Amino acid sequence: MIKSDGVEVFVEDKIEALLIVTNACEFVREATKRKLKKPSLLEQLRDHIAKAENMFTVYSILATNDKIMDAKEVAARVGKKGWTPTKVKNNLNDLLRDRLFTHKLIRRVEKGKYQVSDVGRILWKEFFLSKEKSISEEKPSQVALNTWAKISK
Repeated sequence: MIKSDGVEVFVEDKIEALLIVTNACEFVREATKRKLKKPSLLEQLRDHIAKAENMFTVYSILATNDKIMDAKEVAARVGKKGWTPTKVKNNLNDLLRDRLFTHKLIRRVEKGKYQVSDVGRILWKEFFLSKEKSISEEKPSQVALNTWAKISK
């Protein structure tokens, strides 16, 4: 897990640990690009997920709660008609299968259980969290997406 004070590796698999450290280096490179006002992959990922409303809805719930959740728990937090656990699960799987970027915003922890990934957590904190703080938490994630889109123009 990437934190503000360093990188914690909770895995014993050395290859997975190396991938985590490699991702951390890439994030530093991307943050530098942003500070230098150069286009970054994180900005491309932000634009991509912001346009995918349904995937953004489930991603934002996982990122906001930052815990392991199943489709039923996510569906309960969406708070809109038609958001059944099946629809949520389909959108979670769409996020996992998205081929635009090699880094995933969420990860499957075990069968039927999902969590925001390190990439997703960083993206959320970097681009969406400050926008979300200005929005009431009672509002559905779609309102948050619409407000964010207006602010970022």
